[in-house]
Amino acid sequence: MLCEEIGLEAQWRHFDALCEETGDAPVVMNAEDIRRNVKDYVRAFWDAIGLSDIPEAFEWGTKPPEDWQQVGAWHGDVTTSRSIRPLDKDENETKKKTFAELAQKAPDMQRYLEHHQPFYDRLMEHRIRA
Repeated sequence: MLCEEIGLEAQWRHFDALCEETGDAPVVMNAEDIRRNVKDYVRAFWDAIGLSDIPEAFEWGTKPPEDWQQVGAWHGDVTTSRSIRPLDKDENETKKKTFAELAQKAPDMQRYLEHHQPFYDRLMEHRIRA
């Protein structure tokens, strides 16, 4: 994997270019925020893009959309769920520990993190809040 493939720098550059071109900031959301407080953050997103509140959108059936068939394995967790899974209190710590172990085996991962962290931080300064 190449550093560029991670994409956070590209996302920041895209965000910055859109701000410069349109004069408006695109909507930025943080997945952990959403998982901590699904309804409030999704409603904040709907509000930010001018959509009405749709309460029934917070749960879905177990039958996946037909156009997901070709990528069904990638959507495996989603197709067996009925809503967005809340953030487990230990999940972030487990991910950090797993990353640290990976970085011991593949030191480039730590360098990639250090490269992309400032771009992530800049994007997070613009994320919507519920």
